[in-house]
Amino acid sequence: MCPFFRMQLAPIGFICLSVFLSILFPVPAAQSQEGAMNHFVDGVEALESKDFDDAVASFKKAIAIEPLNLEFQYHLGLTYARQNKDQAALEIFETVVRKEPVQFVKVYYDIAASYSKQKNYPKALEALKRAEAVDPKDPRVYLERGYVYNKIPDYDQAVENFNRAKDLDPKLTQPVYYDIAATRFAAEQFDASEEMFRKTIAVDPKSAIAENARQSVRNVRAARRARKPLYAVSSFGWYYDDHTPFESPVLGPPGTFQVTDEEDQYQSLTFRGGYKFINRKKLEAGAGYALSHNGYRESLQNNLFAHIPHIYLQYNREPVFFRLQYELSYYYTGSSECIQDSGIYLNFGSGSDKKLMINSLMPALTIVEPHNLKSEIMLNFQRKEYFDETSNASNYLAGIIQSYQIPKTEYVPRIGYKFTDEDASDETASYRSHEGLLGISGPIRWGVAGDLSVSYTKSDLENIPDHENRSLIISASLTRTFYDYLLVQLIYSFTKNASNLTDANDVDPSKYRKNVYGFSLTYTF
Repeated sequence: MCPFFRMQLAPIGFICLSVFLSILFPVPAAQSQEGAMNHFVDGVEALESKDFDDAVASFKKAIAIEPLNLEFQYHLGLTYARQNKDQAALEIFETVVRKEPVQFVKVYYDIAASYSKQKNYPKALEALKRAEAVDPKDPRVYLERGYVYNKIPDYDQAVENFNRAKDLDPKLTQPVYYDIAATRFAAEQFDASEEMFRKTIAVDPKSAIAENARQSVRNVRAARRARKPLYAVSSFGWYYDDHTPFESPVLGPPGTFQVTDEEDQYQSLTFRGGYKFINRKKLEAGAGYALSHNGYRESLQNNLFAHIPHIYLQYNREPVFFRLQYELSYYYTGSSECIQDSGIYLNFGSGSDKKLMINSLMPALTIVEPHNLKSEIMLNFQRKEYFDETSNASNYLAGIIQSYQIPKTEYVPRIGYKFTDEDASDETASYRSHEGLLGISGPIRWGVAGDLSVSYTKSDLENIPDHENRSLIISASLTRTFYDYLLVQLIYSFTKNASNLTDANDVDPSKYRKNVYGFSLTYTF
């Protein structure tokens, strides 16, 4: 063969050899498949760590290598759903179930969840009907359908579907009982709800679901009382105060009165009751009366007695709760000796020589936010009118408390801030204050709940330049509820107050420390 022909045949032989070797050793295809799986694993890890952008990029790389792999496509849809890109997720989900409705029956539940998130409940039910057509004996179909009917809400249909799931799989008896109890609670069928929670406990008393059901029974009882048109709560407390805080506790801003170094004890009595003339789940309105009284054993000038009629309007639609309340408070301060020696220091304003009337308007907004956060925003306007030579005043307060429930626990730390501005007709009584608050609450043991808080307040008197009054308060309490009606509380607080203002003897008249120890009993009717 001449050299010319050898030159022309060499490339053909090389190609044939390459094809032959590729058949015997398909290394590039294996490497390609392995690369797709590596990207998929990276995407799953990113999805679990909530790094959604990286997850999308990894899943797209895997799909580019294996465009027909439905598992890759399904996980990309899951990631879009977590990013709240519901339409993109739905398009992928529909493509997957159209190609493999049996193998990917789980996708119908994701479709239903996406539509439920959009509050498109008919579409969610339609997706679950398609899942039922694929596997009518899958109990998850009926569980998911029950959850959707709860959101509509159609509570009877929800209960019917939960029972259907239990019939198909008896292992679901306890969680289904719990779901039915929660459904009856949402429908405000409190007796039926409590009965189902007790059935939940009876199935397996030591399970985590049973423990949640026990707490839910207490919540049902509290809700039953809350839905009654008549409401009433009373409280009695006894306290030991190792310093008397002020000669007159209500006639001016904190820290502006001479402090005595007298140990004393006092008793408190409060009662609050009323009637709800609008009593719906999302809307309440009512009117009532409150009585409040602090009676000291020796420092009778610190006694405080008040009549407080009130009216309120409350709107409840989770995640927003709004309350608007008006109070007309009539206070008596000081008193004459009554029956102090007998151990009862409450004299209900007998012989009081100072009187004060306060009109209060108190809007409050609570927002339950995602990720276990809750914001409480409060405003308060008061108009104070004294019945002596004391200057009348207007008081403005604005504050916010942000709380956070630590995941998988019942511990709730909080942080807050309040601003107060009191404008008196006599400038010597006008002041502004800033208060910061830190606290935490949660269970301890044996049904006892604890609370610890620290607050720091700085007040400025407007008529004295550069004057500051500072107050630090540390408070702690232990609370235990008995029979869901009686609350017993042990209380301790420490207060340290001082200012940068001294008298002619270089003494700060508002500087003091005090400890208060006490207990109280509160009964809810």
